[in-house]
Amino acid sequence: MKILLFLISFLTFNYARPTNNMKPDGTGVLEKVMNKLNHLTTISYTYKRILDYPGEGYHHEATADTYIEFDPAAQFIGLKYQFSNDNVLVVYNGSESFYCDKKEKTIEVNNTPEINQFKSSSFLFNSPVTLKFILPRIIADQSVPKILSDTLIRNKSFYVVDIMLQDKTLNSLGDYVATTRKLTFDYKVIVDKETFMPVEVLEHTIGTKDTSTTFFTNINIKPESKADNSWYSSSYADYAVKKPKGKTDIIKPGAQVPDSHLTFFASQKTMSISDFKGKIVLLEFWIKDCGYCIEAIPKLNALYDKYKNRDFKILAVNTHDTKSMIDVFISKHAIKYDLLTGGKEIDQDYGVSGFPTAILINKNGRVVFADITDEKKLEILIEQNI
Repeated sequence: MKILLFLISFLTFNYARPTNNMKPDGTGVLEKVMNKLNHLTTISYTYKRILDYPGEGYHHEATADTYIEFDPAAQFIGLKYQFSNDNVLVVYNGSESFYCDKKEKTIEVNNTPEINQFKSSSFLFNSPVTLKFILPRIIADQSVPKILSDTLIRNKSFYVVDIMLQDKTLNSLGDYVATTRKLTFDYKVIVDKETFMPVEVLEHTIGTKDTSTTFFTNINIKPESKADNSWYSSSYADYAVKKPKGKTDIIKPGAQVPDSHLTFFASQKTMSISDFKGKIVLLEFWIKDCGYCIEAIPKLNALYDKYKNRDFKILAVNTHDTKSMIDVFISKHAIKYDLLTGGKEIDQDYGVSGFPTAILINKNGRVVFADITDEKKLEILIEQNI
């Protein structure tokens, strides 16, 4: 009997042993990454983001020294952060956020931040925070491919997990964002085999050359704490206070519009807003890298078609992008209405800080609507005022 028990024990032990040496799969690696991120209380790293969109004629790089404390008491996102580079310091202390321009020596303070501010945060984009929030959903979703491979970086071997997302991408907080057309996104998460920390995320839109890559170097999961006073805007007394622009600053309905000057993109002819008196004018402020602006195009085209033979004009204003960027944008999108450019003082005249923003002006030059573009509301107001 003792011999039999010994044999059973021996065989069981030797049968189980190979499982420890089995090559992990993509899900297994992501589970280890998730567990690692979930157990962090602090982390610091150097963040670098490279956006390369040849189809849009766009290339941009950004770098920041990053410090994060995971704090359940922090509003909205359960963490506090500081991002710093030669130009800016960006801080969220769990209740207020502020932005220091190091060159201008100005500070903008937001005492009532909203969740959308974090969802679109540049320095959180495709970051360990993004992965911390999205990995539980990706791991649980068996329909999402998670393909494991290896890669060499400076003669060191790393895991690569390819995550394929269909018709949706990720915002900075790891929420799914549906696309307006059928697209497949490949997220390559590159993972250190020893620490199971992510060191790079490469996002590629399948069928295009568009990529965004984020790198995390100098990772420290037990960094020295930031000084207590560094978390509060009141500590930066040497910075001049600059009032942030937001929804409360936008021009109000009933106000007489400023007589701003705008330049038609195609003809380069300059006109004033007062030149359109006697017409209903819809000013739509947009930028090239704005999914909602792109989604608005067919709806604005429909408004144009419906009212083009009446006293109505749509003037789509872009004060941010270069001529070459706007040229590429026009070549990709069938826009029927007029596109205009101008100085950024036009944004200030109307209090525009987000995109797309619509300003509807009646025939007497007074504001009827000023808010995020909402085509249904606009159509009702156009009918009432035309």
